[in-house]
Amino acid sequence: MVTKETLEAIVTDNVVKLPAVPSPPQLLQEALAKGASIDIIDKLLTAQERWEKMQATKAFNTAVAAFKADPDRPTILKNVTVSFDSRGGNTSYKHEDLADLLAAVDPALAKHGLWVRFKIHSGERITVKCILGHADGYSEEASELSSAPDNSGGKNPIQAIGSAVSYLQRYTLKAALGLAAAKDDDGAGSGGARNGSVVSDEQATAIREKLKGFPGKSVNTFLTKAGALSVSDILAVKYDSCIRYLDKQIEAKERKR
Repeated sequence: MVTKETLEAIVTDNVVKLPAVPSPPQLLQEALAKGASIDIIDKLLTAQERWEKMQATKAFNTAVAAFKADPDRPTILKNVTVSFDSRGGNTSYKHEDLADLLAAVDPALAKHGLWVRFKIHSGERITVKCILGHADGYSEEASELSSAPDNSGGKNPIQAIGSAVSYLQRYTLKAALGLAAAKDDDGAGSGGARNGSVVSDEQATAIREKLKGFPGKSVNTFLTKAGALSVSDILAVKYDSCIRYLDKQIEAKERKR
């Protein structure tokens, strides 16, 4: 029976103060101290494991949210220019350096108790999984991508695998953390295409896929028509017209076969 004194003890200034519910670790400690049976201890251990996983998941989600909201979150720059000769021409584009990317990201993640690592599987296709985890023990496979080895530019088989792995690590990491790379103008100021919005990473990848069967000279001709030094510099407003142009060129090549 609830007495008047009990109600007065838990109600103060019209606010109901309910007694604190002990956590599973506290219940386990009390059970051990009272000499509870093995069955009771086993059930409490199971409850504690579930509780700890739930707490770790909450800590992970809180840390990821804090990382995304952090005003000091790193800026990623596409500061590496790749240039290679292919069938009588030259192809070039810019991307962010993986070492620079990790050097910027790792301290920013560690600030919130987070870390990243990669799982790599190599076969006919290269698969990379980016695993994002928290110091409290929770982790998840945050993103996964696959591709064929990168045989562009006369690479040997090992170089082709290494290039694909590096490419997939960059993209899975950015996808896992919701990061987007910006252009590095190398001190060139705000001229040319940099005054407009350029194609996204996904759009640039789609264009490069269509360019794979073209000789280097044709690639240079395409970039000239697009008004860009590399695929990454193509203005977003020109993306649809670039895709239509490449589709027509591909159809023309197939009719000649």
